[in-house]
Amino acid sequence: MSHAETGSDRLDPALHPLLQALGSGPRLALTPAIRRWRAAGGRLHATARGLALQVDWEGRRLPLLWVYLADRNHPRPRIEIPLAALVHRLPDDLVEELHDDLATVRGLDLEAAGRGAALGIDDNFNDRDADRLVDILLDLARHL
Repeated sequence: MSHAETGSDRLDPALHPLLQALGSGPRLALTPAIRRWRAAGGRLHATARGLALQVDWEGRRLPLLWVYLADRNHPRPRIEIPLAALVHRLPDDLVEELHDDLATVRGLDLEAAGRGAALGIDDNFNDRDADRLVDILLDLARHL
């Protein structure tokens, strides 16, 4: 399954099963933030594993954040920001600002194993956390 959407703050019905699979708390925290991302012109790309918040940049879609469903290696949903990929694509000053901004997000591990920042989505994750992440991404997107 792959689905992309653009152009409005309404979420495509195809995204609802993915959001439901996150569980009640994460779904309630993330849905308004994702709608705000869409209303600001951000793109969404859904797959069977999760949902990417993307921007168009230099003629390509650039994922800024992934919301992944739980799987056999990760017992709960999580957010990942592909910092290593962004370092290779974005100007240094934007990457530095992004890193500094992400350091203010409660619970975000900037030293996560792999190539990005990670945040496990548990019962402590709330709408303020989701809004903060979208604020950071919208600020970055305005500079691209």
